[in-house]
Amino acid sequence: MMVAAWRSSAGPPGRGLRRCLLHLSVVAAVCVLPFQAAAVRAPVRIACIGDSITAGFALQNRSLAYPGRLEGLLRQRSSSEIEVVNLGVPGRPLMKHGCQDSALEKAHRSSKEPDVDPRADVVMVMLGTNDAHGEGEWPCSKPFQEQYTRLIESLAQAPSKPRVYVLTPPPVTSPPDCPDCPPFGGISRRVVNEVYPKLLRTVCDRSSSLASFVDVWSRLGGSGMAASMTLDGVHPKEEAHLDIARSLVDVLCADLDICGRSSRER
Repeated sequence: MMVAAWRSSAGPPGRGLRRCLLHLSVVAAVCVLPFQAAAVRAPVRIACIGDSITAGFALQNRSLAYPGRLEGLLRQRSSSEIEVVNLGVPGRPLMKHGCQDSALEKAHRSSKEPDVDPRADVVMVMLGTNDAHGEGEWPCSKPFQEQYTRLIESLAQAPSKPRVYVLTPPPVTSPPDCPDCPPFGGISRRVVNEVYPKLLRTVCDRSSSLASFVDVWSRLGGSGMAASMTLDGVHPKEEAHLDIARSLVDVLCADLDICGRSSRER
């Protein structure tokens, strides 16, 4: 009778063991979850402001422009959720009113400030190509620098307080099929290739640490870049867009500590 009573209260053999294992599983899950949460990084939103180069002029797909390639590369290397927003607008200049009152400047004038993404953690700006006109002494360095500085200050004051990067435009060459022809849109090779690399670095140096300088121009080969890397002497081909994206990945991975593994998009 006593044995029967004991068996009745204890239940079928093995039940106690199963309860013990279940308890251990719950404890293990509770202990592992904090480590899993720590491994998932906060989402990162990157806004790319620019002109037709950023927009991906003449590419088969807008996603092939450097902002789209940047998103793909970062997603391969980062455990963070990455979103890159392409805010490229064809024809957009940096200067609202220009400084030479030329026909080319009037064609590119804009009274609209570049879009500010209020949720961006990072803002990358590549502007200036549509301001580069004339092959002689360029008289616009001072107003260009002043207006770029104001833009940086405006972007840095967005609600999300983003980190701002200033990118040099890609090198300008002659069209690949016409070595003696001027670049697309009458864009000045001298201004883009000689003035901007130094001027944009100065803009960043004088921005009170609000912006960082990224030398895309040198990364693509500077004045020695082959014309075959462009569609028309101004707009990069797919390969050049990928090179730009790779250079930006290197910068962001180092500055933001968001990359945990190495990978290259093919």
